[in-house]
Amino acid sequence: MAMVHGDDKGLVLPPRVAPIQVVVIPILRKGHEEEVYKAVERIEKLFEKSEVRLLVDRREHLSPGFKYNDWELKGVPLRIDVGAREANEKNFPITLRTTNKKITSSEGQLRECIEQTLEEIQTTLLENERAKLNENVRTVTNWTEFMSVLNDRKLALAQWCGHSQCEAQIKKSCEDSETKVKHLNIPFEFKDKPFTHENCFACESHAKMWILYGKSY
Repeated sequence: MAMVHGDDKGLVLPPRVAPIQVVVIPILRKGHEEEVYKAVERIEKLFEKSEVRLLVDRREHLSPGFKYNDWELKGVPLRIDVGAREANEKNFPITLRTTNKKITSSEGQLRECIEQTLEEIQTTLLENERAKLNENVRTVTNWTEFMSVLNDRKLALAQWCGHSQCEAQIKKSCEDSETKVKHLNIPFEFKDKPFTHENCFACESHAKMWILYGKSY
């Protein structure tokens, strides 16, 4: 997950698996601490009966900038900043970890906005990675195509017989050509995909399933 969704700033966690989905950063100025913390408490109360996993960063010895970097590194999907102005206006900026885009929500609409945005982030991450995966999958019908796809650093989708002896021979043949491979999975989404021919791509036995292979590094 870290390799798929991470960036130069750190982790980018899908909301459904993120231990903390929303972090609230109080931005304190001398003389305005009380009003900021009252606004923070109101936000906490909004999410008391929500399934959203929200945390308030009350570490007063750290600067807001440090906290931003810290939570970006940990991949928290959303950040809410609460300063004196936001507390008084009851409008709060929300920053998305995925794009660094900022949106604003009123206090009355905050819970709905957060829940909807988390779902949108989840959907977007999933759709983007599915598209990337599909772009890199190539259907192969024989050994020559199989090796060509792997050496091009793509994933090979092949018809396979399912025999352990065949799998062992595939690994040995690849090792002999100094190419390390491993079967990744038997994809559910391809279980009903019609075969293009009757035989296994590697041993010419009767094909029973589709299997996804990738190069091992």
